[in-house]
Amino acid sequence: MLDWAHSQTKNGLFAVEDPIFAGDWIYYNPPQIGVSSKFNAVYAYSMQQSLPMFEAAGVDTKVYRERLSALRSAMNSQLWDESLGAYVMLDSLRDGFSQDANAIAILAGVPQAQNITPSAILSTLNKELLLTAGPLAFSNATAKAGYAQKISPYASAFHLRAALQSKDAATSMGLLRSLWAPMADPSHANYTNCFWETLDPDGTPGLGLITSLCHGWGAGPTAELSAHVLGIQAVTAGFQEWRVRPQTLGLEWAKGRYHTVRGDVHVDWRFEKDLLRMEVDGPNGGIVYLPEPLLVPAERSIIKVNGAMQCCTPTK
Repeated sequence: MLDWAHSQTKNGLFAVEDPIFAGDWIYYNPPQIGVSSKFNAVYAYSMQQSLPMFEAAGVDTKVYRERLSALRSAMNSQLWDESLGAYVMLDSLRDGFSQDANAIAILAGVPQAQNITPSAILSTLNKELLLTAGPLAFSNATAKAGYAQKISPYASAFHLRAALQSKDAATSMGLLRSLWAPMADPSHANYTNCFWETLDPDGTPGLGLITSLCHGWGAGPTAELSAHVLGIQAVTAGFQEWRVRPQTLGLEWAKGRYHTVRGDVHVDWRFEKDLLRMEVDGPNGGIVYLPEPLLVPAERSIIKVNGAMQCCTPTK
């Protein structure tokens, strides 16, 4: 598939000319024909995430690394718009942008390759997209081209992942509180004990009576909170190496387990007054970092691991 995508590039960017292949999750929107920031960001992210698996399988990754570097460069030179502070929707629609294209670009390391900070793009998304009920999936300028003004828990999950990977606690909590918290509130008029498919800008179900109010693609925070608040992350393929690196997001505790092929990883961290108590259990190969931020800075803390005094972090 990656080789096929490379065969479809023009001027260094993945291009889709057949409308049949240019649809996206928003089936009621126009196809993204031509050069789309979204499709190029997905291509870049797919290559980046495939590299560790290729290496674990003994595949020579040189050609894919070169293609990824060239793709990032082409996206930055041809699809980045400084005045927007974002990657444009399409090469033929340059005054608007989509939420997920820019979030996935951050995850794929595209802006970082050009010294564009993720925080700058996250700031644009917050400024231009965020409503009381959550962020729009497309900027207002795309409406004239037929892109519906909807709120998507699916697209917002990539936004949340980008914010968490960038350690932007304010944006992360803003997304969780505005979009997912109301759906999880039993007092909500449309509460179903599940997350929804799509929302209108006012926070009501976005597709009327046919809206799925128990939709798997709306549950992105489940994975993201496990990886970034509980903090359990694979470092190498198959969890041969893993780490626990929690972000507290102002919370007092997090507790859970993550099943891996090498055994479960259990994490329980909590603040009791100013004291952090943290228990981690899992297979060999793990590194444990203290949650960030601590209530008391590390340089003013006494750190004990299994009862023994430690001088610094991370601790193995």
